[in-house]
Amino acid sequence: MAEPTSTANPRFVDAQQAMAVCVAVRRLRGDLVVVTVRGEIDLSNISLLEKDLARYEQEPWLVIDMSSVQFCAVVGARLLHTMAIRSSVAGQRFEVVDNPAIARVLAATGLADGITRRSSREPQS
Repeated sequence: MAEPTSTANPRFVDAQQAMAVCVAVRRLRGDLVVVTVRGEIDLSNISLLEKDLARYEQEPWLVIDMSSVQFCAVVGARLLHTMAIRSSVAGQRFEVVDNPAIARVLAATGLADGITRRSSREPQS
């Protein structure tokens, strides 16, 4: 993977949710932003995560790395699906790095359609 041109320190979306979800952002090359999400995503923190991810929705190429998420409720799958639709309409590139837990919730809810998924953190041109 290319070296980041700038790196943001990982930060918690909200101090009260520190044990639940953590977000780190890296800008690679000029047009690629990788947002790494760790922890658990559920109804108690989805609105905070949504606000945090919305900061990057206008990027030409956005990768949401969910490979370190231990639990993702349906609201998290809906958020990814909504972001994928918005990106498609805007002509932007949107990808999700998943893991078996994320893949299961996306498949079980029928929300996988329209989301470009990969199991590797390596961005592909």
